Amino acid sequence: MAEDIQIIKGTPAKLAARLCNFETAKDYPLGTHVAWLDKNVPAAIKDLQGPWVDLIGFASRIGNFEFNRDLSLRRCESVKRYVSNYSDRMRFQIVWGKGESESGDDENDNSGYYRAVEIYIYGFQPPKLVPPPSPKQGSKQFRMRLVGGVSTAPPAFKGVQGDNYYLQFVDVAERTAAFYTYVGVGVAVPTIIPTPPTAVSAGGPFSSFRIIGDENLKSFEGAAQLYQDPGISIGPASAGGTFRLAINSATIVKHGSLVIPHIVPFSSDRGLGAGLGSATAGTLKIMGDVVPFTG
Repeated sequence: MAEDIQIIKGTPAKLAARLCNFETAKDYPLGTHVAWLDKNVPAAIKDLQGPWVDLIGFASRIGNFEFNRDLSLRRCESVKRYVSNYSDRMRFQIVWGKGESESGDDENDNSGYYRAVEIYIYGFQPPKLVPPPSPKQGSKQFRMRLVGGVSTAPPAFKGVQGDNYYLQFVDVAERTAAFYTYVGVGVAVPTIIPTPPTAVSAGGPFSSFRIIGDENLKSFEGAAQLYQDPGISIGPASAGGTFRLAINSATIVKHGSLVIPHIVPFSSDRGLGAGLGSATAGTLKIMGDVVPFTG
């Protein structure tokens, strides 16, 4: 079961989290959501002249498409009404109900992770306002998954980590795919218990994301950041260790496109490694050509 509060790291936001486990078919925040907001939001906006807030709502696939889209928007509005009480200077840039569009393929999956609202609080006006798509604009749906790779943290270089991963991206509408490498260097949180200097991850399910803007599979090539939550993997068994990828290529930045969610979470099915978390900055590089997707 998903935790009620999942902190989102690695964004330019001063505070970011996913509020999970909204009651099925209900739009009001849980008590744990309210307690977390009360504890963290006032402190985050205390010295800000005009805090900017993004709210993105989600729903599981239980129920029909239109109901879930409306439900996810109502969840955003409920959080907005509550957060607005902290300051009369709050500005809401994006309030977007995404419904069940990122909730997997299982019609019976009512996971609390999908019954959620993401909140991002900025201490400055975001670079460019790109409104949610109207029916005429639409938006592009993509999927990505981990193919395999390694993270290396040699004991001689305490706290330094190198990442080398292979990823597959799919354009859902065009039914095309491309493979990418991610190579990055950054920091790893050292563990008290000795762990292997190399963590190996293989395979993984697809994660969905959207881009508002005129982008294609080649647009992802360029700057990126990779984060990994604390976790452990031994063969097919794992706990935690979710990967999160921020795509910041020059093409996407230049076009002012919006990647939703801002940081795309994904996971591996099996591996070997343990750690308290890491963050690296690097580059996504396309391998070969864009090809038809037959999966």
